[in-house]
Amino acid sequence: MVRILSLLLLVLLARPLWAAEPRDVIVGVYDYPPLLSIKDGRASGFVIDILQSIAREKNWRIAYRSGTLYELRKALQSNEIDILPGVVRNTNGEEHHYVDVPLLQDWGELYVAPGKVPANSITELNHRRIGRLNTEKFGQLAQLQLGMAGMEIQWQDFPTYPALVAALLAGQVDSILISHLYGNYQASFYDLIPSPLLLTPQARTLELSDDASVLKPGLEQILLRYKSNQSSIYYRTMDRYLGTSFEERMQSASIVFIVVAVILLLVGLILLSRYLNHLVFKRTEQLADTNDRLSEMNRNLDVMVRSRTLALENSNSALMDSRLKLEDNLNQLQDMQQQLVEAEKMSALGGLVAGVAHEINTPLGIAVTSASLLDEQLAFLDKSYRAGEMARSDLEEFLETTRESVQILNGNLSRAADLVQSFKRMAVDQSVHELRQMVLGEYLNELLLTLKPNLRKHQVEVKLTGNLQLACTTFPGPMAQIITNLVMNVLLHAFTENQQQRQITLEISEVESPEAQREIMLVFSDNGRGVDVEALPRLFEPFYTTRRGDGGTGLGLHLVYNLVTQSLKGRIYAQSAPNEGLTLVMCFPDQGVS
Repeated sequence: MVRILSLLLLVLLARPLWAAEPRDVIVGVYDYPPLLSIKDGRASGFVIDILQSIAREKNWRIAYRSGTLYELRKALQSNEIDILPGVVRNTNGEEHHYVDVPLLQDWGELYVAPGKVPANSITELNHRRIGRLNTEKFGQLAQLQLGMAGMEIQWQDFPTYPALVAALLAGQVDSILISHLYGNYQASFYDLIPSPLLLTPQARTLELSDDASVLKPGLEQILLRYKSNQSSIYYRTMDRYLGTSFEERMQSASIVFIVVAVILLLVGLILLSRYLNHLVFKRTEQLADTNDRLSEMNRNLDVMVRSRTLALENSNSALMDSRLKLEDNLNQLQDMQQQLVEAEKMSALGGLVAGVAHEINTPLGIAVTSASLLDEQLAFLDKSYRAGEMARSDLEEFLETTRESVQILNGNLSRAADLVQSFKRMAVDQSVHELRQMVLGEYLNELLLTLKPNLRKHQVEVKLTGNLQLACTTFPGPMAQIITNLVMNVLLHAFTENQQQRQITLEISEVESPEAQREIMLVFSDNGRGVDVEALPRLFEPFYTTRRGDGGTGLGLHLVYNLVTQSLKGRIYAQSAPNEGLTLVMCFPDQGVS
């Protein structure tokens, strides 16, 4: 006996020499009954019992750390805990260490409050308010699947299961989607009514930290051994916490789901068949009625086509006659417009002739008077000479009178000759359409000389500015017609009767065109009443005038536009504002420079 006791004592004392050192394993525990929960620092539940059995086999010392699922996931990532049990695989692309042998199967299940009717088909979920846990994948997957099925559901997220159950009991949502494990556990406490629908089945397993990933092979081996033995602690613990095996519950629920789905499918097919038969019958009647109406419409259409064809033939004949008449009228209008333009030119030339005739009349009258005085003085001197009464003083007086008369004759006749020469040149320029090189300032001075009588009559001063020595090659005739028409237009329209200072400004300059061609810019402006903004866009239209009752024809500026754009190959635009005068900017190329 003493020898046996000594042997046992020796074994007990020698055990620490060969036994492995226990491993400390920290397990995260969150409130998820009956799978796992912790209260007053003590963990319990189906997963806890399984892990304690494994710990005894693997010589682990297990410590528990409580928290929310979100907090424990953070702790697992930072290696503060080793195992997080009862989780669903995350497919977000991040690296995780999951045990490939699942603990058990779970799925989403719908519950309604006591006294409410649960949904028996997916279509009954349309337009319902459904609450879900914001940290659980069941709700996210269900939203995706039901959305693809065309269901319009109002989803509401809650942070915890107690908040979710409280919202259902308070009527804030119509149903709640929660884990079957948790729902089945809580249904008995709150009399919740489950729906036969099974949504998004998921496997719950163990997740390991990076440091504890070496435990994965041993855990998978033990779990496989537990699940392959119907009398192991795995199934005893499942019966203890869940009342029956999950395989039986899954099979029962699946059968119910399949039966309900088959019944709904058959009912749907029957209803669809009846509906299609009704549509076929109704469509057949509609087609028959439509065929009758089409036959009647074809007969009416044939009559209408014949009558319409006859009417169109008559209309075409009438339209052809009208077209010929319109062409004749258009030709007559174009001829009339051309005649009016030529009449406008002749009118301007006639006014120019009248002004020049009046201007020539003055120096010629003075010349005639001087010649008459000289003739009288000559007759008096001849008479005194023949009578022998001529004195020296008479001869000296005659010579002085003759000298003064000759000076007056020379000055006035030269002035008349200049006027005639300028008018002759302007008339030739307007009748002969050929290029000529000119100094623009000198040419405009000569042209303004012929317009001086009209300008003096209306008390208008003309100021010629800019590069007066600028030489260019252009058509003098159109240039003379442009300036003449613009001056006459200003005298007729620009000034009010009580305006004192009346002025026209002509500015000459040289610019570069967009095509790098030498261009002459002539700016013609006055300080008159200006043009309204509404009338400015129509300024160059034919027959448009604001003084039709006072002699305006509306062709003056239209003629100017045609001469600038067609004869001089240039462009013209107007700028004006009320009481600020009118400015016309003309740009035309120097046609002697290529």
